Amino acid sequence: MLEKRSSKSILDILIIILAVGVVAAFLTPKLRANKAAEEQKICRQRMSELAQAMENYFETAGGKIKPHKTIADSTASEDTVHYRRYYTDNMDELKSFLSDSFVAECPHEAKEFKIIVQDSAFYAIICPNGHGAIVNGTKSWEE
Repeated sequence: MLEKRSSKSILDILIIILAVGVVAAFLTPKLRANKAAEEQKICRQRMSELAQAMENYFETAGGKIKPHKTIADSTASEDTVHYRRYYTDNMDELKSFLSDSFVAECPHEAKEFKIIVQDSAFYAIICPNGHGAIVNGTKSWEE
């Protein structure tokens, strides 16, 4: 009688383990997908914040007075000062336009964003993990 009880207990335990394994097999892909979606959302928010900082940097001529000597046209007085506006890929220069807690990297594998600038004509912020890019303010995921 003791042997029947023991084999029945082992069978019950094996069924419970099997049930837990099946449930885990169904939940694991969903949990991974949720994590990937959250990482993508955070990545895109960070790229958007960085793009806004880039635009603010451009609009304020780097946040500093950077006169750029140009030939004054006939309508401008001699006292007119022109400020050269440009984009930068220097994170130290962009820090004053970003929150203190800002991290310039994709949360997936903690890879830094690729920033490409071409003076005052062009900038691009690209996720190294394929979550998208922002080119001159246009987000690839909103096209």
